[in-house]
Amino acid sequence: PRCGKSCATILSFCNGCNHDLSDAPVEYTENVCMAFVYGVARGSRFPLGLSLRHEAPDVIVYDDLLARGSCHLNAIPTDCHLPDWRHLLRAPAKGLALMRRLDEASWRAVREQFWEDEAWRSRTFRDGAFSSAEDFRSQIYAGVNSVPSQFQIHLQYIVPTITPA
Repeated sequence: PRCGKSCATILSFCNGCNHDLSDAPVEYTENVCMAFVYGVARGSRFPLGLSLRHEAPDVIVYDDLLARGSCHLNAIPTDCHLPDWRHLLRAPAKGLALMRRLDEASWRAVREQFWEDEAWRSRTFRDGAFSSAEDFRSQIYAGVNSVPSQFQIHLQYIVPTITPA
């Protein structure tokens, strides 16, 4: 497309610039998420730096490079490669456990680095907007991309207030 954005092959029009994709050749992007997992410093087009918020042996949480608010994180499992969320359906109990692990790691980063920061809370929300951390947590948007954009499952963890593109 004209805007240079990577688009899923199932799209008829670019969701960035609305360019018609019917005659666009199929192209592949670098797997940025797995590059983060393996510590690759540079891709073919740009450096692959990230703002790491939480790291454990089996998960990393970092600021989304295309954040839609003051707190928009991604969580990636580092102990498995799942190119598409539908792989979770092959073993539902394991899939649910993985998603809970990503959610808990994301919540830990949000709670410790955002919610507990009085200055951030007062800049972001009106006084009394949330009665507790759990009340705040219940308003967080969490989900995965479908169709996958990075060929590694990653939980998007987006805190209100969301800023449109």
